[in-house]
Amino acid sequence: MTGRAALALEDWLAELLKQAREWDYEQIGYLLAQVQEAGGTVPGRYFSPAEAARTERTRLGRALALACAMEPVDEEFKSDMRWERRIERLWSIETKANSILDDMGNDPILRLMATTVAPDRRTSDGEGDCDGSSLFESLKSSLQLVARRASSARKLLEEFGRAGGFEMDMDGPSRQSTLIQSLDSIYEEYLDGDPLSGIVKTYNKPGGPFVAFVRAVHHVAMRPEMNDATLYKALQRAGLIGQTDKA
Repeated sequence: MTGRAALALEDWLAELLKQAREWDYEQIGYLLAQVQEAGGTVPGRYFSPAEAARTERTRLGRALALACAMEPVDEEFKSDMRWERRIERLWSIETKANSILDDMGNDPILRLMATTVAPDRRTSDGEGDCDGSSLFESLKSSLQLVARRASSARKLLEEFGRAGGFEMDMDGPSRQSTLIQSLDSIYEEYLDGDPLSGIVKTYNKPGGPFVAFVRAVHHVAMRPEMNDATLYKALQRAGLIGQTDKA
C-alpha cells in the first residue's frame, strides 16, 4: 500500500475512533465486579489510591470503547464482497458523471439550450435573473469533482485489496469472535489475567472470569446479549475453546 493510501485509511479510522464513547468510572466498576464475582482477580490499582484508580479505569475504558468501535470496521475489512461492490458503485458513479460531461461538452445545441434563460426567469430565492451559463458551468465543475473523487476512492479500495487488506473467509472469525479476540488482549494487558484461567467450556453454559468480562462488556456497551450457544461458538472461533471441548 502506498503512503498516500495508508494515510487516507488512517484518517478514516481516526475519524471513526473519535466517535468512540469512553466508559465512566462506575461502568468500569461494574465490569470489574462481574469479573470478581466469577472468581477472577482484579489488580488493586483499579481501586486505590483514588486518583490513580480513576486514571487506570479511564485507560481501560478507552481501550474497551475503541475495541467496540473497531468491531464493525474489522467486519468490513474481512469481507471482500462488500469492498468489491463499493468499487463497482464508484466505477458506475465515475462513468456516469463522465458520460454526462461528454454530453454537455459535445453537443453545442444542448449547451445553448441549457444556458439560455428567458429574461423573466428568477432564481429560487426570487432575487435577480437566473444566469443559465453560470448554472451550467457550476454543474460541469461539480460533475468533474464527483468523477475525480469517485476515481480516487475506487483506486484506493483497489489498492487496499491488492495489498491483502481483506479476504473472503466464510468460515473465519465472526463479528462476535473478532471482538472477543480484542477483549482477550485487553484482559491480558489491563487486568494482568489469563483468559483461559477458570474458563468453563460447557457448551450450554460457558463461564469463568473472562466469559463474565465479555458479557459485562456487551452489557455496558448496550449490545444485544449473546445466548450461551452463540457465545460458546464465538469463543471457539476466537481460539479460546477447542473443537474437542464441547460437552
